[in-house]
Amino acid sequence: MEQETLKVMSHSNFKEYGKSFFEKYDLKKIIVGSDEVYTKRNMRKVSERTCLFCQNSYPISKFSNFSHLVPKLMGNTYLYSDFECDQCNHLFGKIENDLANFIGISRSVTELDSRKLAPSFVTKTLTAKSRSHIGSNILIIAPEDIYKEGTTKIKYLKNPFIPSNVYKALLKSSLSVLGDIEVCQNYEYALKYLAGRCNIDRGAFISGYNLSFETNLPLHIYLFEKRIKNNNIPTHVVVFNFQNNIISFPVPLHKETVSLSEIEYEIQIPPPCFTNSKVMESSFPIPFGRDLSNCQKIMNEGETISFTIDPELLKNIAVYNPITDQFTHYANDMGPIKYVVVMREGTLIDPKELSDYIRQISDN
Repeated sequence: MEQETLKVMSHSNFKEYGKSFFEKYDLKKIIVGSDEVYTKRNMRKVSERTCLFCQNSYPISKFSNFSHLVPKLMGNTYLYSDFECDQCNHLFGKIENDLANFIGISRSVTELDSRKLAPSFVTKTLTAKSRSHIGSNILIIAPEDIYKEGTTKIKYLKNPFIPSNVYKALLKSSLSVLGDIEVCQNYEYALKYLAGRCNIDRGAFISGYNLSFETNLPLHIYLFEKRIKNNNIPTHVVVFNFQNNIISFPVPLHKETVSLSEIEYEIQIPPPCFTNSKVMESSFPIPFGRDLSNCQKIMNEGETISFTIDPELLKNIAVYNPITDQFTHYANDMGPIKYVVVMREGTLIDPKELSDYIRQISDN
């Protein structure tokens, strides 16, 4: 199969990031969500497999499950690995729940333009549920979580997560992207950390960009490698582009550095990269950086998300009263509205059926 050629562009608002980063790193590989290299048919026979993470081979370890190269929550439905045993796959699935809670509501919002059912999301202060309704997705939001300030904003509390588990989930995915040969040769200590046999007490750093919720990036994974071996920077950086997230992960514990707690790293932050110029122009990246060394569960971390609404669209917004079975034109005052329904353009729904569904979920 002929390989697709991708043109990678860095965002013009982050030229300084780009200049500094690309002076020190080369782009080695791009993995797209439909990469043929990682299909099920290209996997090794079960009898020939060894688990990268626990080092056990078949038949000591079982390989009956299909293990994803990176989590499904990143929009991965096609990329698999043949070097993760069933037991490790089960253990990593638990820490991926922390990653999902750290990412928050973005999957429920960005996947409204998908042909698949967008995942539900429930927290203490916001309920966002979606269903496939006559082939189209809807997002249902309580209006008390919405206020106006130029754009429409929703404030909510994330579900609890353990930062170090988020870091481990991203590390596991990054090691999978690097591949079993590279990892076995150079990342023994990273595997030990992942297995809980050593600690990172500081320096579990990630960076990246939050994009506008109108943006829904298909999964792209970028692998960068430093140009000069002796440079005091991480050897590899893996960047995950998915939904409205760009997460940059400097891979720790290369054998040449041994321990992050014994060396001061110079972290180079990559610019946001895109393969589609139109998406790049409308993405509005907001940079972030975070140390995820903390092993304590974080409760009630707040986040605000925003939507830019074209004033012309307000002309098409209507309010439905299920008691009177009447529609009225939307006014800026939310008034007695109980739920706001966001849907893909062109969606056709039966308002009574939708009202019954909303009543059902509000009672649960």
